[in-house]
Amino acid sequence: MSQKIKAAAIIFDCDGTLVDSETLSTRLIVEMLKERDNNPSYEDIFNIFRGEKFAIFLDKVALQYKNVNPTTFIPEYRERSNHLLATELVEINGAKNLLEKITHDKCIASNGPRYKIETSLKATSLLPFFENRIVSAYEVDSWKPAPGIVTHAAQVMGQTAENCLFIDDSLAGIEAGIAAGAQVVAFRIPQEKLNTYNYPIKRIDELAEVLDLIY
Repeated sequence: MSQKIKAAAIIFDCDGTLVDSETLSTRLIVEMLKERDNNPSYEDIFNIFRGEKFAIFLDKVALQYKNVNPTTFIPEYRERSNHLLATELVEINGAKNLLEKITHDKCIASNGPRYKIETSLKATSLLPFFENRIVSAYEVDSWKPAPGIVTHAAQVMGQTAENCLFIDDSLAGIEAGIAAGAQVVAFRIPQEKLNTYNYPIKRIDELAEVLDLIY
């Protein structure tokens, strides 16, 4: 493993980093689009959806697929996804074990609404690790790739972003971390996609590797 990182605190993305919610959400969106006489592929929807603000994602989907009315699509999606998250969601492999082992202060910084974050963390038994440590983009009016959500999460812990390790599985998240000046860790993002950034980015494939990164 490369040189260790000195960090005062750790900021985690939620969806796709700690909980495997993006696969469930993508599956549901594909199902809803098929119900509206479309035939999307899972990969196409996943690539648009990953790390994106939902309203922007849906605008893109509405341009590509027929019968997508955001006014009705969003509440239906929220209701159905909430049930899926509460009943079928699992943690990303190693998430709970990592959270049990690290002694650093930690916070969630997610583009999702608070109810979704809390539902996801509760379903996977991760909520106790983030007592008073959840930052939703909807509450701070800053969605990745804007840096405000990362900066705010650091402030919640009494830190600057520069003193925090920020872990995310999306390019939008990576860009938010870079813009905030955090120490950035890319989770399961292909290296070729990271090579375009002139910024020191660590890359990991398993959450357990975080223990080898920090001191």
